[in-house]
Amino acid sequence: MELSSGMRLARVPRSLLTPLTRPLARPFRQHPGDGRRVARRFPPRTPAPPTCAALTSESPCSQAPTSTHTKLYDMTTLGNLCVDVLVEVPRLPDPTAHPALLDRLRATPPGPDSLEVGGSGNASIAAARLGLRVCCTGPLGRDLYGQFMASVLAAEGIRLARPAAPPSLTCHVLVDPAGRHAFCSAYDHGPWPLLGDAGAAFDAEALLASRAVLVSGVLLDEAPPAPVLAALAAARAAGAAIFFDPGPRSWTFQTPARAAALAALLALSDVVLLTEDEAAAVTGVRGAEAAAVAVLRRDGCAARWCAVKRGAAGAVLALRGAADGAGGAGGAGGAGTPIRTVSAPAPAVEVADTVGCGDAFAAALVLGYLGGYSVHSVLALANAVGAATACSRGAGRSVAHPGAVRRLLEA
Repeated sequence: MELSSGMRLARVPRSLLTPLTRPLARPFRQHPGDGRRVARRFPPRTPAPPTCAALTSESPCSQAPTSTHTKLYDMTTLGNLCVDVLVEVPRLPDPTAHPALLDRLRATPPGPDSLEVGGSGNASIAAARLGLRVCCTGPLGRDLYGQFMASVLAAEGIRLARPAAPPSLTCHVLVDPAGRHAFCSAYDHGPWPLLGDAGAAFDAEALLASRAVLVSGVLLDEAPPAPVLAALAAARAAGAAIFFDPGPRSWTFQTPARAAALAALLALSDVVLLTEDEAAAVTGVRGAEAAAVAVLRRDGCAARWCAVKRGAAGAVLALRGAADGAGGAGGAGGAGTPIRTVSAPAPAVEVADTVGCGDAFAAALVLGYLGGYSVHSVLALANAVGAATACSRGAGRSVAHPGAVRRLLEA
C-alpha cells in the first residue's frame, strides 16, 4: 500500500493472512478442572510455530514458548475485566472536573446501547478474530455489567475463567465529535486497589495452559502487586511469553511503590507495549524510538521487544539482537545483546474513534511474536489491525474484523 509520505507498508506473508480469510471451525475443548465444555472458534493447534525460514527471509523471528503443560490457549488476559459505558460529549472535559462528573455518571442508568466490552476484553476479541485461542481470567461480577461481558466473550468464542465475583468494574468512555476520547472511572480516583485481595483471583490452570499472557498496568489499580507478580512468574515459568502494557495511567509508575512494581514487571516481560506518552512517563525520554530503546536498556529489564504506538504515524519496535539474529521468546537476544529499531507506517484511514486501537494492536503483536514472523510483517499487521479498529465507533465488539484488516493490507 502506497502512503502519501512515500513509505510503503511491509508485505505480509500469506501464511500470516490465512486466519483473515477463512471461517474457523468450532470444536469443543475441555479445560482442566472445568466440567463444562467450552466452545472454541478454532481447531487445536500444535505448540510449534512455523519456522522463520518458511515464512520470510526477514529476521529476527521468535520461537514458541516450550513447556510440559498442554497449551490450550494462545493468549490469556490477566484481570482488567472492565465494562465500558460510552458517553458522547460535545467536548472533552477538563480532568479536574472528573470526580464530580463520575458521581453524576454513576447516578445515571446506562442506556441499552451504551455498554461495550472494555479493558482486557478489547484485546481478547481482537485476538480471537485473528484466530488465536483466547481465555480471560480475573474477577467479574454477576451483575448487569458482568453478565453483559460474559455473554459477549462467549459469543466471540473466548473462555471466561472468573474465580471470584465482586461488583463489576466500569469505565465511562467520553467521546467527542472528532473521535477523541477520555476515561472517567474509579481507576483514576481510588481507593486502590479497587477490588482488594479479590482483584487477584485468577485461574491458575488457565495461566499455565497459555502460550502468552497479556497484562495491563491498570491491573495494579485493581489488585495488590504481589499476587499479580506471582501469577505472572508462574505463567512465565510454565513457558508463557509475558506481554506488558503499562496503560493510560503509566505516570503512576513514577511513585516509589509503583516504581518497584514496574521494575518487577519489566523483569518478567518478554514484550512491552506503550503509547508515546506512556513511554515518556515510564522512561522520562521523549521520542518513540529513543523511549523504546530506553525501556530495553533499563536495569533488570528482560524484555526482547518494546513497541511504541504512534497512532496515525504507525509504530516503532525496539528489539534485542543483530539484524541477522533471532529474537523473541526462546531465541537469541539477551540483556547484553545490541538493540536495534524498526519503524512502520500505518495505513491511512478515516478515523471514527481511537478507543481500543492500542488493544487491537497488542493482539496482532501476540500473534506475530508467537508465530515467529519477521518484525516488519508483525508491525504491518499490528498497524493494520489498529487502523481498521479506528474506522468504527467504540471498542469491544467494534474492534477490527478480519476482512477489514485484509483489505487494508492488500490495498
